[in-house]
Order: sequence, then structure tokens, then C-alpha cells
Amino acid sequence: MDLQWFDDLAAVQETGHFSLAAQKSHISQPALSRRIKALEDWAGFALVDRRSRPVRLTAAGEQILDVALSSLKRLADERNILQQSNLMADRYVVRFAAQHSVAWRFFPDWLQGFENSFGPIMSRLRVDDLPDCISSFLAGEVDFLIAYNNPFADARAGVPSARPLKSEPTGWYQFANPVKMAAPYIH
Repeated sequence: MDLQWFDDLAAVQETGHFSLAAQKSHISQPALSRRIKALEDWAGFALVDRRSRPVRLTAAGEQILDVALSSLKRLADERNILQQSNLMADRYVVRFAAQHSVAWRFFPDWLQGFENSFGPIMSRLRVDDLPDCISSFLAGEVDFLIAYNNPFADARAGVPSARPLKSEPTGWYQFANPVKMAAPYIH
């Protein structure tokens, strides 16, 4: 099945003639007839009433064309949204790193609560072992590090655990014990 066949079927519906539909589709009339026949074979029933003049779509033809055009429009719209998102992705995506258990147990509910309070965000979550999460955070590959309270994390990330976020270039924000987040200093 080729998606172009639905455009051909729409041209037949619009013009009422295979020859005019072929011109509109910039193909020969026999090629258009073959495409319509192939679409009918795929669907399993007649889509065009060839006995009427001008030709008309059958009820099944109208139904399948309506669904196909609606689906193709949704698909094209979604593709446009994804393309636009991809253009802005690196600029507007908040990147998190978290240990496996934090990512599984804490992050989904926390993110849902955050989005419920502040609106949806585009985010990426890197799930890895703590040393690799810390390395990603220090290298600037992620914006935030979420980890269990752990002296190893405090020491490796160079994050003072006893001071508030605003007093250091990097600091921990304490969630409900035992989870906390390291964040860069924000002016």
C-alpha cells in the first residue's frame, strides 16, 4: 500500500473522472487506474463505482478516504511538530542524570508533580551509575544530578552538602529524604 494512492482516490472523488484525476496527479490514466485497483485490492472491496458517470466513490471508498486523509493530516501535523521540536530541542530540553533506582522510583512522580505545578517541560533523563552521573554533571552534559544522600556524591561532585543552593556555584536541593538534586548556581 502506498500513501499516494489515497491522493489519487481523492482526485477521482474531486473530478469524477479517471482521466481528469490522472492529469491532476500528473500521471497517465492507465497508471492512475492501476493505483486505484491496487488500493481496492489492499482494502478488499470496491472503492469507486465505475458504472456511474461521473464516477463516484462507493460508501466504503468515501469512508476509507475520509479516515486516510484525516490520518495523513494528523501524521503531517505531528511530523511538523517533531521537526520544530527537534530544531529547538537542544535549546529547551532540561537534562537530568540519575541513578537507576532514583530514575525508577523517584523521578517519574517528581516530574509529573513538577509539570502539574509549572507546566510541561521537554526533558531527557540519563540513567547510569552514580560515578557516571556525577561525571556527566561536572562535564555539563546534564543540567541536574539527582541522587540519594551519599557522602561519595557530595565529595565527587564538589558540592557542599551543608550550604543552600544560592550560596555556592553548585549546591544540593534536598527533596524528601533520601533524595536530593545538584544544580548549577542560577543568578
